[in-house]
Amino acid sequence: MFESANVHLVLMPPDKMDPDLVNEIGAIFKKDAYQTRQILSGKIPKLIASYHSPEEAETVAGSIKAIGLWAITCDNSFLLGPPGPIFGAVTLRTDGDKIVFLDTNGAARILSSGDVFLVVKGVKQTRMEAESTKTSRKLSVGKTILTGGIPMFDKVIQKATVTSTQNALFLRLYGLLSPTPLIELIQNNIDYKFLGTKLNYSSMINFNNMANDIKNYFPGAVFDDRLTLVTNYKESSTTKSDLETNCRLLYLYHKTVRKR
Repeated sequence: MFESANVHLVLMPPDKMDPDLVNEIGAIFKKDAYQTRQILSGKIPKLIASYHSPEEAETVAGSIKAIGLWAITCDNSFLLGPPGPIFGAVTLRTDGDKIVFLDTNGAARILSSGDVFLVVKGVKQTRMEAESTKTSRKLSVGKTILTGGIPMFDKVIQKATVTSTQNALFLRLYGLLSPTPLIELIQNNIDYKFLGTKLNYSSMINFNNMANDIKNYFPGAVFDDRLTLVTNYKESSTTKSDLETNCRLLYLYHKTVRKR
């Protein structure tokens, strides 16, 4: 759907849906009440329509804004462009008023409190494949005949690939100039020793403690954790492509709100 159009319309669902709002949005998109409620559902910015003409998309966005909802248009290059290189940090330390993030190779990225305008907390899903082997026995008719009817069996080895998924919390720290995060931290990839006395046996508790510290390190940044809500998993799929899209839409939303 994305590739077939040039311009996309993004809407932030309202906190509450009332009949008048449903009727007004339904009139814009020529949808019935049920379809309109689907359009207005959710807690994060969502792509609701695509157009070939920027003018057509802007006209519809203007009609939505006139009702009082947030809406904006974006093009394919923003929504589908390849992400830039993301600095995957595995630990951090404070250095005066700066935060030093380190990756697995010891490379550092240093940020001041004003460098970050948005912190997104969410859940990403990792698919893992493992090969399993199962050994069973199968009656060998030929060998059984040769033994005069004594049942004989052959060993049968069956191989199968088992796919499993693992959910992990993540933090992405954004500057104001690019939808590619400055830093990404993933729950199971972090050495939490920097937490000191707050270090816990649970990686989830450690991650949440770190997230709270980062909120304090960057007090001017918006902290958005809507991608962690279980009720949003279907709406904001944790698969890689959908996750990237949702993070970009959150960045777009907060950037336009900050500019206003």
